[in-house]
Formats: sequence, structure tokens, C-alpha cells
Amino acid sequence: MKRILAFLTVIVPLTIQAQFNPEAIDIIRPITENLLSSSGIEIDFVFTFENKQEDITETNEGKAFLKGNKYKLTMLGVNSFFDGSSQWVHMIDEEEVNITEPDPEDTEEFTPVNIFRMYEKGFRFKIVEDAADQVTIDMIPDDTEKPFHKIRLKLDKKNKTFLMVQSFGRDGINNIITLKSTKKDLNLNDDFFVFKASDYPNVEVIDMR
Repeated sequence: MKRILAFLTVIVPLTIQAQFNPEAIDIIRPITENLLSSSGIEIDFVFTFENKQEDITETNEGKAFLKGNKYKLTMLGVNSFFDGSSQWVHMIDEEEVNITEPDPEDTEEFTPVNIFRMYEKGFRFKIVEDAADQVTIDMIPDDTEKPFHKIRLKLDKKNKTFLMVQSFGRDGINNIITLKSTKKDLNLNDDFFVFKASDYPNVEVIDMR
């Protein structure tokens, strides 16, 4: 019996570990770096919200521009600008913009940059499907207190880009980002990612920094 228990003590962790594919990070990294090393990229995407408990599905289109850790995001009637330190959230219909300085260590927020960087720590990887040009990878968080139990990536290996990012919420709420098109090397200036109040003379600016 002692020998059996000793055997199980060794073999069970090995079996659990074998279910994951740590080499998946070597697939994700070059694709991410291909995008974020660009002088500017433009992404057109579809955002789908699913509430399984309430049987609700909502779909909206959006556009994002990225350069390094900077971004401009337009979706659901909101323009968000981030220049690497300050964030402007422009609510178009309300003619109001809030300025904040997000915590750079806050990885919980699904910003355009964090979506591409979140794989770097705190996840185990499982290759779900690996075809000639595409690969599907599940990222399982080490922290069981995360609001999601899985992030699924669908990647285009040939063109080195993301095709889909889906979060599976523990509460039955899923978020799906499907990339429609990606344009690279746009040579965007840094001030492109700064909200310019002079361009919106009727907007109330609320500085919360």
C-alpha cells in the first residue's frame, strides 16, 4: 500500500502537468510582438457580450489603434485615449471626458494592450487545436479568484495576428472579441493618443488625476 501511495504521489502531478502545453507561449509571443512592435496598427473588431444565465447576446463593432503601450479605442459611443500614463474617456453623447491615471500594475482591466500582454504571467496553456495556419489556445489562470476561468485565443500563425479573444466568466458572462481586419505600420504620432480638448469645444473636461 505504501508503494502504491508513493507511486500515486509522483504520477498524479505528472499527469495533471501533461494536460497543459507550456510551449504554447512560444506561439503566442512572436504574434504579440509582431503587433505591438509596429509603428501603429489599426484593428476593426466585433465585440460580443453573452450572458448565459439571462440568455442575452449583444454585438457591437469597434475600432482600436495601438502603438506600444498607447491606444485609442472607439466602441459603444465612447472614445478612450491612453498615451502611456493618462487616460481620457470621452462619452460622446454626454459631451463629457474624464481624465485619470490608471495603475500600470493593474492587469485586471481588459484594455487593448493588456489583451495582448496578459499571457506573460499567471496562466497555464492548453493547445486546443493546431492546424496549418491557425491555432486555438486556452489560457487557464493560476488565480482561481479571477472573474473568468478561461481565456481562449484563436491565432493566425501565417499572418502573425489574432483572430479571436474570448473570456469565459465564472458567472456565465462571456466576452468575445473577433478581429475583422488589422493594418500595420501606420506611423502614428504619439499625440494621436492624446485627447485634444480644442477639437471638442463643447465637451466638459473632468480631470480626476
